[in-house]
Amino acid sequence: KKTDTTESNMSAGKPRIVSKTLGGKTGSSPAAPRSKTPSKGPKSSSSGGAGAGGGFSLDKLEAIKKEREARRKAQTDAKTARADKAKAYADAGIVGDIDFMEMIAEWSAKHPLLVEPHRPSEPGMKMSVCVRKRPLNSKELKRQEHDCLTLANPYAIVHESKVSVDQYKNLNNLPFKFDHTFGPESDTADLYNACIRPLVDFMVDGGYSTVFAYGQTGSGKTYTMGQAQSMAVRDLFKILGKQKAGARLSCFVACFEIYGPKCQDLLNNRERLEVRRLAARTLCAVAPPAIFLQFSPLQIKIVATFS
Repeated sequence: KKTDTTESNMSAGKPRIVSKTLGGKTGSSPAAPRSKTPSKGPKSSSSGGAGAGGGFSLDKLEAIKKEREARRKAQTDAKTARADKAKAYADAGIVGDIDFMEMIAEWSAKHPLLVEPHRPSEPGMKMSVCVRKRPLNSKELKRQEHDCLTLANPYAIVHESKVSVDQYKNLNNLPFKFDHTFGPESDTADLYNACIRPLVDFMVDGGYSTVFAYGQTGSGKTYTMGQAQSMAVRDLFKILGKQKAGARLSCFVACFEIYGPKCQDLLNNRERLEVRRLAARTLCAVAPPAIFLQFSPLQIKIVATFS
């Protein structure tokens, strides 16, 4: 009979599958059917395209090799050019980051700025703000810092250098406008004639004038103010020396230090001073000492009076 039957032999400890098939032959069935050996795909020729397995041809591999060599050569040339520029800058006494300096030079070439001449402050101007730029000092040169400020009166452009997380360098150019901007090529006399000299005449005519410098430590405040102060005193006494007989113009000076809430008299052994507000004109006054400089064409007397 052409039938299929299955028996279980329990004596062996586990069932054994026995099958009777056509022809009367009996045998154990395999645990899993045998897999046939896969046929090999077509071989890729040296001049043909990619094979069935997605491989590359020799032509494509050769092209990739040439691109890699060209890329490496470009990187080597860029490093060599950068080293040459660094040497040229160093020979010229210019230090700093070559990439950022090149960006600044490129920006300056694309944005030519018109420099306006410095003119004295107009009469009636209540406030004038000027910026003076000094050259890099020895400490900054030693730290390989670069110049990041471009001046073109009355503008100042700050070149902010930025480096991203993936080390990509970028330059952010921020323009600011002031009444005056002075570069390293300008001296203190230029700044004085444009910004401070008009205040001397205004003060002699009965006005109140104030000049102060603001900036971080080492920015050149003392250097600029020391020279400007000498020029102002020189012009002031020239004006007093030319006054007519009977004129009652006099000059006095008070020198004090304001440090936090403290105010000290530097001409009186650093005595503590009280800052008071005048009710009539709402101006601040320092009391009690007063130092007077009496001027005469022949000499200057210093007379100190204390209450």
